[in-house]
Amino acid sequence: MSTLGVHVRAGHERRIRVDAAWLNLLSPQLLIAAPTTWHIEAARLAAPLCRDVLDALQIPVFGVDTGSKLRVVNGPGEALIRARRWVTGSGGILGASSTVLAPQAFTDALARLRSGLSTTVLLTERSTRRQAVATAVPLSGVPRAASSTQSVISGFVWIMPCDAEAGSARSLGELFSLTRAEITLLDRLVRGANLNEAAAALHISIHTARTHLKTIFRKTGRRTQSQLLALAHRMSMVRVSAG
Repeated sequence: MSTLGVHVRAGHERRIRVDAAWLNLLSPQLLIAAPTTWHIEAARLAAPLCRDVLDALQIPVFGVDTGSKLRVVNGPGEALIRARRWVTGSGGILGASSTVLAPQAFTDALARLRSGLSTTVLLTERSTRRQAVATAVPLSGVPRAASSTQSVISGFVWIMPCDAEAGSARSLGELFSLTRAEITLLDRLVRGANLNEAAAALHISIHTARTHLKTIFRKTGRRTQSQLLALAHRMSMVRVSAG
């Protein structure tokens, strides 16, 4: 009997040495698997809470994995999918609706999301010409091993229809010190007009409209019209509940 009070036979000693060798080989994988498993489990447990939070938003929001499979969708997002407006959820996969002009832009945005890149694109309905801003943002802090499994939310996509929101252009004007002419142009763009239509409605030349738009870009720090519209609609994202 050993000093520990345990009799260890020769065969058991060899087995212990072999098991220890396997543990040494597996330890790097175990170090990766443990936090990855915890992240997946935490994401599963957090999904109901995430849904409750996202339902507080007026805009459609979609949580997707690396395969663009829908993992979390808020109420407005489900309504948008049912109506097949701008996006679809066929087979549980988020994609552009067939009613959208140039759907490849949205497909490319999802591909960039899988690569960890943010993208903002403008979606236009073929029949009504109504527009929406789609923004895809990767979820930071997801371990590489976890993000490679198609069961973890790797990013969020939200769709902001370009329906006029009362006072959004004026609010941006006050925030970024826009001139009255710039606010007026921005208001037309927020309401869904393109630059040519806005110029015609305001009785200004397209050259003047482009000059105003460039100045708005400079003052707001935006580079594209999609980014500008996203900023305008972001000011009214959160629904305030009386309860």
